[in-house]
Amino acid sequence: MAAHEASAQAGGGSGSATATTGSLGVAAAGDLIVATVGWYLGTFVSVTDSVGGNTWTQVGTELSLGGGSSQSLRVYYSVLSAGGSGFTVTFTASGTGTYPTIVADRFSGSAFAADVTAGAEP
Repeated sequence: MAAHEASAQAGGGSGSATATTGSLGVAAAGDLIVATVGWYLGTFVSVTDSVGGNTWTQVGTELSLGGGSSQSLRVYYSVLSAGGSGFTVTFTASGTGTYPTIVADRFSGSAFAADVTAGAEP
């Protein structure tokens, strides 16, 4: 199974702020993308990708860091229905001073494809 990772962080501001990963390489239909997003203050808006049309599913529940922190974290995955060259993932949060952060990994290869075909959970 081959993996490729990219990350990004964006500053705060007012309204909404986005963080887009660097290129995850050439993604293909059937590849698994796992994205971890975090933000400070504000609210979650969306996780999207550069191709569009792929479904992003949240894993578990949103986590809030303890100790009175206003930081939140979510994990999403997508088994791509469409890929492309220079594939990126974008996270958007709204509110003042959100500081969105995203880290994404792309997994591909015959071992992963066999698991998906067999109906195994990603």
